[in-house]
Amino acid sequence: MPAPKTPTPTPKPTKKPLVSAKKPALRPALRASAVLAYLQAHPTFLPTNAVKLAGAGRAQAPKQVQNVFSLHAAKAGSAEAKLTTLKKRYAQLISIAQANAEATTQAHAAALALVAANTPAAFSKALQGPVKAALGVQLVRLLKVAETDSATTLSAAQLDKLCPGPMVLGPVQPTTHATLLGPTLPTLKSCALLRLTHTDQPLGLLVLASEDASHFNAGQETGLVDFIRHLAALRVVALS
Repeated sequence: MPAPKTPTPTPKPTKKPLVSAKKPALRPALRASAVLAYLQAHPTFLPTNAVKLAGAGRAQAPKQVQNVFSLHAAKAGSAEAKLTTLKKRYAQLISIAQANAEATTQAHAAALALVAANTPAAFSKALQGPVKAALGVQLVRLLKVAETDSATTLSAAQLDKLCPGPMVLGPVQPTTHATLLGPTLPTLKSCALLRLTHTDQPLGLLVLASEDASHFNAGQETGLVDFIRHLAALRVVALS
């Protein structure tokens, strides 16, 4: 009887080691010196591939990011705003210079007219013409100090009450200035009362009035008005 066969053991499957996926090899960084050397060695590269390079540049352009502050745009806007401000300021300075030149011309004309007035009629004409224009007023009136009462005179006491100092500037007071301004009182809003004197002797009162309420006020510059006051006083003395 044959001996029984011994079963052949089945070999156990061996585990194969896991093969890790190969990482793609990193390309070496492109250096600027290498690019320059290549372009120097191939001078026709840029002209030949200009269209492709331009398209690649557009394709790789970064996307626009919203709410990004542009320093260049801010600087340009600031410069534009400063330029606009400078233009406005320049226009204002030109306007002021023109107004000053016109005022100076009118002041010279008024002074020459007063100096040249050698008769009472010429003096009155100078007051109503060049002086009125130079001072920009609607009324000019001269009242002389005299003992007799008339429409063109006033007493020394009245002068002291109306204008105790060299001049009084401010709004028209209907109760006080009614006799000085006459029928034009309702249209006049501000006035200047100029005391005319010579060697401390009262000569009269030069009345100036304007329809503009801000034309005469207590805090304004009075150089031109005071100049006219002195010239008028000299002419009153010369023509007396």
